[in-house]
Amino acid sequence: MRRTGIQSQEDIPSSLSLHFGWLTPVYGLQEEADEAYRDQARWTRMSIMSTAGSGYFSSDRTIRQYAEVRRKQISDDLVP
Repeated sequence: MRRTGIQSQEDIPSSLSLHFGWLTPVYGLQEEADEAYRDQARWTRMSIMSTAGSGYFSSDRTIRQYAEVRRKQISDDLVP
């Protein structure tokens, strides 16, 4: 039977870069965000575009559906 995964101490990576290597790209992204934030016009444009592209929030849909149900209930109550 073939065994997989960690079987012995030798199977455990000793290099911290294997564990924390994902942090390097994160630092690069933070530097890009800092640069964009310092450019007020760029940051404002990015913020507006992000908000405009976000679409409907689930609460928006829920409130709209609730309003439609209530309108139907009210119109049903008005019909004799």
